[in-house]
Amino acid sequence: MSDKKFYYVLGGEYTDANFTALRAGTSVMQGPFAERNDAEARWKELSQASTSNVLVRYDVVELSHTLDRKAMLAMGQAG
Repeated sequence: MSDKKFYYVLGGEYTDANFTALRAGTSVMQGPFAERNDAEARWKELSQASTSNVLVRYDVVELSHTLDRKAMLAMGQAG
């Protein structure tokens, strides 16, 4: 078994500047990205596209998954 890290970009428009609750229907989840740089590039694109709305925020989130060899083969990542 092997630990594999994946990266996601999560966010959307929040209901207020406390950034605790997303406005309904605005949530965004992009990914998974195998490389953090790819996720950060997407984060930058989304963030720059929403600079006129101060209630929109995105974050890069890292998740580790434990994959067995069969799962890795299915994803084309086993060596």
